Amino acid sequence: GGSNDCCAEAMFEANQLYPGKDLRHFLIHVDDMTLDLAKKCGENGVLAAIQPSNGDIVFEGNCATLTDKDRCFNWQGCTDAGIIFTGGSDTTCFPINWRKGMQFAVTRKTSSGFTAHPELAMNREDAIRMYTINGAYQEHLENVRGSIEINKVADFQILDTDVMTCPAEEIGQSKVVMTICDGKVVYEA
Repeated sequence: GGSNDCCAEAMFEANQLYPGKDLRHFLIHVDDMTLDLAKKCGENGVLAAIQPSNGDIVFEGNCATLTDKDRCFNWQGCTDAGIIFTGGSDTTCFPINWRKGMQFAVTRKTSSGFTAHPELAMNREDAIRMYTINGAYQEHLENVRGSIEINKVADFQILDTDVMTCPAEEIGQSKVVMTICDGKVVYEA
């Protein structure tokens, strides 16, 4: 918590030193971010990169020491407070399956069955955004990629399951049927 605050304050100051610049600084590994810091980050244009696919490995151990509900992987609460989250994986030490990350974010349940504060689960729309348009925004590329629109590169995956409507516990098992990059098929099952 304290290191998040310290780093964020330095980023807020950088934004003040360079007014008018769209710096888009971002914090990494902020699973224990407080709602207050999320609000300040949102107000100051500071983003956060989180690793939902790591939740299966670190959530259970961290929840024992994090008893304050707004500090326990409350990504939806932080999103609602104004911060923009991007989703990653910390490869090669953690899984790169974004669908498993999305599943954890929307269920707060590990593969061993551990769940804590399911009422703090992320909604599917915000979980998808952190892997798509929010990542493009972090890179200053939201006009190029991150959503399917005319005049944007066609980077997307086609899945065998509708992750927006299937049971939340099945999101991580969805399979990639096709991957398209820059309008070209680069993978086909």
